[in-house]
Order: sequence, then structure tokens, then C-alpha cells
Amino acid sequence: MNDIAIDTIMRFRNERLISPNEDMPRESYFKASYSIWAVYELLERVMDHPLTSADDIINEFALKMELFSRETDDEEAKLKFRVASDVAEEIMLLFV
Repeated sequence: MNDIAIDTIMRFRNERLISPNEDMPRESYFKASYSIWAVYELLERVMDHPLTSADDIINEFALKMELFSRETDDEEAKLKFRVASDVAEEIMLLFV
């Protein structure tokens, strides 16, 4: 089961990410929002596949987000996918 991974991801969310607020500069606001989105996407994927290694799920997510960021011409989408990939890579480091 991936209980330890779920706890680790939630700890990452609570200890390392800040909630977006209206006083932030626009780019910081979006980065904070996309980071939280990425964490909850990862949590959902890990919880939906309890028999698959969390490492594999997180690595696949990071690779997909990196690919999506390279394939889009939309700058906002590019930022979202880049941030999501970075978040996944940071979380992967917690499992080493």
C-alpha cells in the first residue's frame, strides 16, 4: 500500500507549499495554485492505484507534465505543467 507515500505527500503540502493569496504577484499566485493542484493530482493518482509503486506514479506524472509543457504553445499551460513537474520531482526526492 502507499500509506507512507500519501503521508509524505501531505506533509510536503503542509510544510513546503504556501496557499495563494490576492496580495501575491501574479506569477507567484499561479505557481502557488499550480503547486497545490499538482499535489492533489498526485494524491489522487497514488490513492487510485494502491498496488502500484508511488515512485512509479510520481515519476510518470513528472514525465507527463514535462512533456505537456514542451508540447503546448499556451504560456499559462506551459507554466502549469512545468510547476507540476517540478513539484513531482521535489516529492520524489523525499523518497530517496
